[in-house]
Amino acid sequence: MVQKVIFIVGLMIVSASSLVAGEIPFTLEKGFVVITGKAKKDQPVQAVVFTGSTFSFVSRDLIKRLKLEMSSTNDLISNVATEDALRFANIPDLIFADQRPVEVKMRTQSFDAIEKTLGHKIDVILGLDYLSDRIV
Repeated sequence: MVQKVIFIVGLMIVSASSLVAGEIPFTLEKGFVVITGKAKKDQPVQAVVFTGSTFSFVSRDLIKRLKLEMSSTNDLISNVATEDALRFANIPDLIFADQRPVEVKMRTQSFDAIEKTLGHKIDVILGLDYLSDRIV
């Protein structure tokens, strides 16, 4: 009986440890949390985690590098006026550390101010739409 209890407890511990999210290495640069990941066909991606933004954003440079096409909310929802439509790109196979790859819809944004502060390029800003399903 004791062996069964030890086995079940051990199995529960192993199962629980596989559900815990892995750590994502980051650097803190001039007040920004910067992480490195990959997207579409293992292309490197530099990201800034920004919990103050509801949405995630992508640079035009990354869209060109990954050869992605822009879509519009008109493609998703009918009866949206063209001037009210939002443009976005689907970023495929976005992955950080050992997390599972996901596809994220991101709007384009200029990162000139952040890049000037950091002194290097940034490909994406990860907002709450990306972070909401993850432990942070």
